[in-house]
Amino acid sequence: MTISHGVMPDHNDVTMKDSQSQIIIETGAFSQGLIGLPHWPLMMTTVIAFLSFSGSSSATQLDSDPIRLLHGMSLEELSNVEVSSATLLPAKRRYVPAAVTMISQQDIKGSGARTLNELLQIYVPGLQLVRHHFGASHIGTRGFISGADNYFITVNGRPINKRSEAGAITERDLMLLAEIHHIEVIRGPGSAVYGFGAESLVIAITTFNGNTFDGSEIRARGGWGTERYSLEMKHGATLGKESAFFLYGGISDVPGASPNDAPYIFGTSFTDKDGTKVEAGEPADTLYSNDGAAYRDKAPMKLHAQLNRGGLEAWVRYSRGGEQLDNRIVNVAAPPVGNDTVPLTQQIGQVGYQQLGVHLNYDQELSNAWRMGYAVGYDMTDYERLLLNKVNLDNRQTSHQEDNYFARILTHWTPDDRFSLAVGFEFNRNEYGLRSPDFPDKAPSSAQFEEGMPRWHTQTRSALVDTHWYINGHWTAFFSARLDKHTFSEPEASPRFALVNTPTDQDTVKLILSRSNLLSYADSIKKTHDAGSGDIATETLDNIELRYERNHSSQLFSAISVYHQQIEAIGYDFVANKNVIVGEQEQAGTELELSFRGENVQLGLSHQYHNLIDFELGPTTKATFVTAAPYDFGNDLDSWSNHISKVDLTYRLNDRWRTHGNLQYLWKFDGMGDQVAYRNSTLAEDAQRTEPGWDDTFKKSVFLNLGIECKPSKHYTINLIGYHLLGLIDKDLNKQNYLGGFGGYRNLAPSIGIDISWTP
Repeated sequence: MTISHGVMPDHNDVTMKDSQSQIIIETGAFSQGLIGLPHWPLMMTTVIAFLSFSGSSSATQLDSDPIRLLHGMSLEELSNVEVSSATLLPAKRRYVPAAVTMISQQDIKGSGARTLNELLQIYVPGLQLVRHHFGASHIGTRGFISGADNYFITVNGRPINKRSEAGAITERDLMLLAEIHHIEVIRGPGSAVYGFGAESLVIAITTFNGNTFDGSEIRARGGWGTERYSLEMKHGATLGKESAFFLYGGISDVPGASPNDAPYIFGTSFTDKDGTKVEAGEPADTLYSNDGAAYRDKAPMKLHAQLNRGGLEAWVRYSRGGEQLDNRIVNVAAPPVGNDTVPLTQQIGQVGYQQLGVHLNYDQELSNAWRMGYAVGYDMTDYERLLLNKVNLDNRQTSHQEDNYFARILTHWTPDDRFSLAVGFEFNRNEYGLRSPDFPDKAPSSAQFEEGMPRWHTQTRSALVDTHWYINGHWTAFFSARLDKHTFSEPEASPRFALVNTPTDQDTVKLILSRSNLLSYADSIKKTHDAGSGDIATETLDNIELRYERNHSSQLFSAISVYHQQIEAIGYDFVANKNVIVGEQEQAGTELELSFRGENVQLGLSHQYHNLIDFELGPTTKATFVTAAPYDFGNDLDSWSNHISKVDLTYRLNDRWRTHGNLQYLWKFDGMGDQVAYRNSTLAEDAQRTEPGWDDTFKKSVFLNLGIECKPSKHYTINLIGYHLLGLIDKDLNKQNYLGGFGGYRNLAPSIGIDISWTP
């Protein structure tokens, strides 16, 4: 029996604009773009046709912005910025009952981050990434990294996770970031607000709209080493006193990095199925992808249109992306290291998606004390995955579409400045087993239903409550909770209680107690249900966190979080065809943060230490990707660096020039070494995946980016960035590991990029 947990097995001066800008939408060109543009020049031409600018216009983030430009707010002012993603009712950052990382658009542009994955790795304490042979790369924090179903990505408050098979697959690979106004990252459980699945992390994206962006901007980017090119355009304008609109379009071309620049390193020597010799520790000359290349060479893209009028907000958004995958050693090696003798093809494993969302929100003020909020929405997510040497289904492993229909009503009561209450109800209906728009002639399929995915639907009804009680000048209490009833589960409660003490103007202490719940992927739940296996197992996480924050001055801030988690982990048993309890997991950790904002210097430091205390296998569990500890191989988490340190630094030389850099230092991967040792112990000597004494995979990974930015005029900003520069000294410092215990890794290519922004 093989059981996996979260993965498939072996699987800132403000100038108002001078005049309006005219927007012309070339609908024909974009219709073509939606079905795939093959070449970069054509993409550029198409997007340039999207916006036609007349007159003079300066793009600006308006003074109403909660997140200003780089040196626009002191750290003391930032502590009073309202955070809207961690509770149903906005709360000042100082009081919010969570550890929150805020990333502004200036941070996004200034860092030079090429994808959301890179951006989060730079700024979020403890966040790590691991590659995956069977799907998109995984990100995680506080020990969670083995799946994409235990955290949420939201856009303007709406979760955009795919509920079957893939989880949080969208957005993370896209270099189209100019649409994003700011991001709030909640580290730790979020189910009290978002329900099933917001177990370990919430990545809350807030986009620009006509009220927060006035004017026009064009942003063009290029990269060499890892080839990436993109063009983005956005325009916002007000229409009278209460109305505003926003339009955005972005498109990119991502050939990626060649195998010579980003080599795959295996941990053992073997002969591949075409007779090519591969040496342990040397770049492999066998079949694997251009690193970071886009799915099926399609042009990743994003479109967004939004109208705000009084309390009404209406928006439509489309995104498309995906990535090519690398082949596992068992796919390319001849026996005994590999699984079979099927000759290699030019087929590369790939995973892709496209997502369309239509949303309508209305905020109604009934009185000074009462407000009502209404929201309805629809999301379509198309998912496609192709794997190496899969001869069935025309080499298409899985493809399907799922639809989500959403409605919520939320009432806010604030009788005075000491107490506020929010109560609401939410409804989600999910439709599964729909044919992929890209494969209309193929029956829908998933990892659980390779030969054909049935049509079915589920409903989740939820009750929500959130209270903020400012007891006195020093104490504040928070209580949040959701009760979720899924078609195939019993009602599950996700409560959170927090007590915040502010003994001085500088010091804040937060005690947070919470429980989060997780349901497995929808197709796994369906298969469990159809097999008559009884109640669906729900993963639970009980979390206690103590956090201390101090504003030493208007320029210096520090914080420390200490947390302890108890998890009843679930996974899918492919033999018994049902979800089961994988094990009882106990873990703890601490996060340290330091921020300094001077007149010309901005510095961020963080360090996370995370420790697995214990893991006890469930009564029927034989294997897990979480840790090899149950088999007496170490006591650490697989694919996880227990220590991770991060630095980001910006220095403004003068009004025109600034330098910037960031570094992430992942100390070592002991748990991965344990997992590989365990797996090798189950194999014959000549079939083992690493050679005796191999430890290169489990050593440190260090990523250094440096850049310089010039603003030659108020209209232009030019940013030149070098990525993964330590690879010029030692390529293995740029190492990214793979989930799954096979001992290989990929070296990221040292690269250079240029980023040009123009506000007409």
